[in-house]
Amino acid sequence: MRQYSITMGRTMSEKPKKLSDQLRAAMMTSELSQNEIARRSGVDVATVNKFIKGHRKGISTAAWDALAEVLCLELTARKKRKAK
Repeated sequence: MRQYSITMGRTMSEKPKKLSDQLRAAMMTSELSQNEIARRSGVDVATVNKFIKGHRKGISTAAWDALAEVLCLELTARKKRKAK
């Protein structure tokens, strides 16, 4: 299974992507189907589907935790930019 990092794939000059966008990307590029992500995480498949399609903006922190565990996601802090 692929290992993802929330901060992966951007340079310091780029504006960071929203966490929800990064979670969607991880779900869409996962080798797991939406049904399998839902089954393993315990999150309803309709919720997973609506979230991926952007029809559902927010999900509970419990769902975030479960999805992150299934997708091997890790939240890491980034360094603050120095003020100019």
